[in-house]
Amino acid sequence: MASGIYKALEEVANQLPDNSKLKEAAFKHWTMSPEQVSDVKQDIEELESIVEPIVDKIIHGKHTKISREQNPKL
Repeated sequence: MASGIYKALEEVANQLPDNSKLKEAAFKHWTMSPEQVSDVKQDIEELESIVEPIVDKIIHGKHTKISREQNPKL
């Protein structure tokens, strides 16, 4: 299973712009333990839960400025 994950990660990373933080982070996962990967996955899921509603509002034209005071997770 791990080799499949690394292959998928490599394919995604290779599509990212060179010298980007995302590409660097993707390749860093190759040296991470399963526990560290799990922590990163949890962080990404949490970030997604914050970003997704904002993106939906922008896409549907209902965007209003959200400040850190309104959402301290930003």
